[in-house]
Formats: sequence, structure tokens, C-alpha cells
Amino acid sequence: MRKIIYTLLSFLFAISSFSQQFPTTKKTPTTITKHNISYQDDYTWLENIDSEEVKNWVEKQNKFAEENYSTVKKKVSTINKLKIYNSATTSQVL
Repeated sequence: MRKIIYTLLSFLFAISSFSQQFPTTKKTPTTITKHNISYQDDYTWLENIDSEEVKNWVEKQNKFAEENYSTVKKKVSTINKLKIYNSATTSQVL
């Protein structure tokens, strides 16, 4: 029974983790040549940290990270509460 609950919790955590909608990052193909070697970098525009576009992108990424951090924090908190309950009682939840 315990393995089933762990498997179910892991499965639900995985579904919620992989179903996230990440903020989009535009690709602007730029060819860079260094030491006679050329390569394409789609994200060179992110190096201009003073541009409004980059500041907006960073703000969206930070907002996304903060929202997901609070979700994960709640899940971990719930699991810790169950572990405390388990250690305090004779019947086991997990």
C-alpha cells in the first residue's frame, strides 16, 4: 500500500512539473564569427541587459519561477506534514 501511495504521489508531482507553460523566448538568429569559426546564436539579444525587451523577459521568467516555487513549497510542506503525522501515530499514512 505504501508503494502505491508513493508511486501515485510521484506520478502526480511529475504531471504537475511537466505540464508547466514556460514563458516563450524569441529566437533571433545571429551569426557570430570568432577565431575564424562561425556559429549561430539565437539568443544573442539577451546579452543587451539594458534593453526593455530583455528586462521584460527577465521579469516574466522571475514571475514564472516564483509562482512555481510557491507551488513546490506547498507540496513539500504537505509531504513533511504527512511524515510528521506518521512518526507521531501508530497507524501509517505513507
